[in-house]
Formats: sequence, structure tokens, C-alpha cells
Amino acid sequence: MSTVKAVLLCTRPEDHVTKPPPKHVSHKPFVTTVKAKTAVSKKTDASKSTAAIHRNAKKMAEARKPTATDKHKEWLANLARVKQQALDEAELFRQMKQEEKEKFMERSSMLRTLTRK
Repeated sequence: MSTVKAVLLCTRPEDHVTKPPPKHVSHKPFVTTVKAKTAVSKKTDASKSTAAIHRNAKKMAEARKPTATDKHKEWLANLARVKQQALDEAELFRQMKQEEKEKFMERSSMLRTLTRK
């Protein structure tokens, strides 16, 4: 037994064709029997200072557990620090080798001049 999928094609009206207005048009506004409640929150007090709001935001940020993205960003920053340290050490090593080579060349040229005399 095979599964057959079919597509139902229909003719849609053209864009320029407008729908006739509904026959039961009411011009009265919708009236509901449910009363709206006024929500008064004790937490949203306008007298709070901005310092208190920032203090609460800092506490919330400190209390938040690090997510996987936070941990990954920290790992990437640590990786960048390690890479920079390795580059710095390699540059220092290269400079030391260059200085040794210059000293050797200087000593060699001195010895050559001394032996030629």
C-alpha cells in the first residue's frame, strides 16, 4: 500500500473584487458585563530612588547563575589571554636570540681584527 499525497487547487478571487458588506452590521459598541480591575502594585512605588533600583539590579546580576554562553565567553577570554602570553614569550625569546647573535657577531669581528694584526 502506498501513500499518496494530493494538492487541492482552488480558484481564488481576484484582488480587485471586493466583498459585499455583511448584512448584520451593528453600529453599537461592544458592551461587556465583566468589570475591569484596576491593578495597584506595591512594588512600583514612584518614590524609590534610582540608587535603590541600581542596587537591586546589581544584586540580581550577582545572584544569576552563569549560563553556558557566559561560561563560553569566559573560556574564550581565558584562551585569548593564554595565546597573548605565548606570543609575548615567543617575542621575548626571539629578542634574546637576536641579542645573543649580535653579541656573537661583535665578538667574532673583534677576534678577527685582533688575529689580523
